[in-house]
Amino acid sequence: MDEETGRRILHKTETLTPMLLAMMLLSLLSVIVVLTLVFGNLNAETRYLLFILDTSICIIFLINFFAGLFKSSHKKEYLKRYWSP
Repeated sequence: MDEETGRRILHKTETLTPMLLAMMLLSLLSVIVVLTLVFGNLNAETRYLLFILDTSICIIFLINFFAGLFKSSHKKEYLKRYWSP
């Protein structure tokens, strides 16, 4: 991969699609759930329900990541863009 291609990949802006919007809303919901779990005075049943909700959101994120990876024709670039820090 030449430098120009790398620059194009790093600076490409994404349009706001319904799927991207859903992922952003799930991210916000997950942060709220985690903050509630950490700082809330919750009974065991509510804590368990919020844990299951957060775990489900994480599974959705993983499915979305791997679906994008498998659909990508340039898997190495996909991993560089969406996985590496």
